[in-house]
Amino acid sequence: MTTDKILDSAEKKRLMTRLNEETPYWSLLGMELVDIARGRAKVRLPFSDKLRQTLNIAHGGSIFSAADSSMGLALWGLLEADKTFVTAEMKINFIRQFSAGNIIAEGTIIHSGSISAVGEATVTNDAGALIAKAMATFIVTDVMPRQTEPVMRPVGTSKGVEYEQD
Repeated sequence: MTTDKILDSAEKKRLMTRLNEETPYWSLLGMELVDIARGRAKVRLPFSDKLRQTLNIAHGGSIFSAADSSMGLALWGLLEADKTFVTAEMKINFIRQFSAGNIIAEGTIIHSGSISAVGEATVTNDAGALIAKAMATFIVTDVMPRQTEPVMRPVGTSKGVEYEQD
């Protein structure tokens, strides 16, 4: 992406389809891409029973996931096609519970270098109340070819399962 425009609805739909196909975790949680531009992104997470923990509120991990995804997509909008990234470290402060409606995680990149980036996310509910604040460090690297076969594969032997190198 080389402009600061927000993606049009067709581009967002293609990206969301890709996220759901390549990242089943998005589908599992029900996360939705709302907006994306260079250095910023918004992700919606609707509350559902599958997010509940024992206190009948959303598990903190679901909020963490929305925050991480918003920052990651914000960074994705800044990278060249031959670059990718992984989250190296992330911190989140939970301010209030999430037990109904939606949360919106707004991620922004506050530093983008050649080997690392730093992002922050603000997570709010439908009423605009602060749910959480997060900050993350990302490692930027060259895109690696996808591995289609495991590097080590299990082989049954008379001694049980052993592994051999492909």
